[in-house]
Amino acid sequence: EATFNFTVTDNGAGIAEIVYQINSVSATLNYTGAGIEHYPNVISTSNIRVGASGDKNTIQMTIIDGVGNITLWSTGNIKINNNPPNLLPVFDIPATAGSVENSANETIRIYTNAITAPLKLSGTGITTVDVSVTLNENGDDYFIADSSLAFRSGSYHNIQLTKPGYMDDGVRLVRLYAKDDWTAAGGPSSTKIVEIALDRNNPTFEVTTTVSGKVSLVNDDVAIKGQVFDQNGGGSNYASGADVYYTINGVFDSTGKAEKIFKADKSDANNWQIKISKVLENSGRSSGAFVLTLQAKDKAGNYAANGEVKTSVTVGFTMAPKYVRTNALAINSAVINENITDDTPAVRSATARLSGIVDVPALTDTLVDFTVYDTNDQPLTDVSGLDGVTIGIQISKEAYEAARNSRSRGEFKIHVLNSRGEWEILPGEQPVTEVKDNATGKVIAHNIEAAVEHFSTYKVFYVLSYAADLKDVIIYPNPYKGSDGDLANGEDSDDYRNKVFIENLTESARAKIYTISGELVTTLEVDAPRKLIEWDLANSRGGRVASGIYIILVTDEENNKFIGRLTVVR
Repeated sequence: EATFNFTVTDNGAGIAEIVYQINSVSATLNYTGAGIEHYPNVISTSNIRVGASGDKNTIQMTIIDGVGNITLWSTGNIKINNNPPNLLPVFDIPATAGSVENSANETIRIYTNAITAPLKLSGTGITTVDVSVTLNENGDDYFIADSSLAFRSGSYHNIQLTKPGYMDDGVRLVRLYAKDDWTAAGGPSSTKIVEIALDRNNPTFEVTTTVSGKVSLVNDDVAIKGQVFDQNGGGSNYASGADVYYTINGVFDSTGKAEKIFKADKSDANNWQIKISKVLENSGRSSGAFVLTLQAKDKAGNYAANGEVKTSVTVGFTMAPKYVRTNALAINSAVINENITDDTPAVRSATARLSGIVDVPALTDTLVDFTVYDTNDQPLTDVSGLDGVTIGIQISKEAYEAARNSRSRGEFKIHVLNSRGEWEILPGEQPVTEVKDNATGKVIAHNIEAAVEHFSTYKVFYVLSYAADLKDVIIYPNPYKGSDGDLANGEDSDDYRNKVFIENLTESARAKIYTISGELVTTLEVDAPRKLIEWDLANSRGGRVASGIYIILVTDEENNKFIGRLTVVR
């Protein structure tokens, strides 16, 4: 848009009226002297706006004096450009050809391995881009290439970075002049300057430290380590800088792509490491076997290569079925006490007193007793002051399916053997994740983790949980046979086994027990911590009930109802 101001002078009867048109659009009154006794001899007109984009804009003006004389005035070929060239500071290059880096001072540097760099340009109002490529050396500009490119916003434009006699790698200064059809006539242009670094040398790398055996301790020092070197050559001694990348249970294709790619950490220009804790985090699991495929790549898109064949290195490790994870380097090692079994007296006694669980014999493999040691090889028991100490235990496929296929509703929980000789559920979240076979993708086990503050003996139990309704209530042992010698059927002489349990209950469940003739024997409430109802085979007065058939009515506050029968044989 352009704004015009005019001054009109009349030395006779004065100026009575001024009317103007823009591009022959209907007349617009700018000034009228109607009602004025003496017309002025000088009038200034302002803010006449011409806004149409083009080079044929016109202004036509009609001036009438006080006695009716008319003067016509016009001007044409007014050029208005509402869409001047604007080259955006947004650049891209294909990953196989390099990368783009924006520094803190907004300097844009593009790294490439191509002597004709495919650079994506974006902007508006541009028809052509003139490109000048120079080498800034010792304060002087050395000309390399000059070209004019037809502009296509969002498309790749080829930038020539070498010429005969100058083929070396190194940094070029590239000036981009964005123009439109009016630039040559004095219209505006848009200029951007970028640095393009040419690097055609392949990096190399090596693995110096691997993780052997099954990993039972994961801390910040357990890592796969090595070195990476970005070769320089081409007479320039220039190298763009290389990093090591890896996939987890995947491979790189011939262009260096993979489904998920992660970057190794670097302590300096040449030393890299992949922390096992980072691998677990990136994979979303913490158990099973891990195969890492490694590849070095520099900023210019060069891979560790052998001729035209892109090469990579494969390393792997397997998490132990029972392990310790921590962010603290204070824990130097973790040892499992193989002498602790389900037959150890303390374990057997605690398990015998534990209720509110589903008996899953295959969970015996989850029993573990950890001893951890600090950097001075001294045992650590209390780790409450350390950051993020977690234990993990694998649940076999057999145990998982046995628990899930039981009629009881429940969830897996890690228990700790406390100082009172009792199994106690570890507080906090205990996520259960799948362990898959790398080759087939099939689930072969599950893994459970929990945070700990003290190290002791642990085991996974399948703990009862509240049901949504009372459709699947179970009563056991049923029949109760307290004197047949089979402990699975109950035992009159055992204070723990002389009971009947009712499971798969809702939170507000209540049981009323009747004789077969309808007499109320007792009323029982759900035991909240264990999520079950326990009947000691006594009536409401404490007397032991006789052999017979009993009706059990279970109801809750949501009007759910269950009726079952129990046979008691003394």
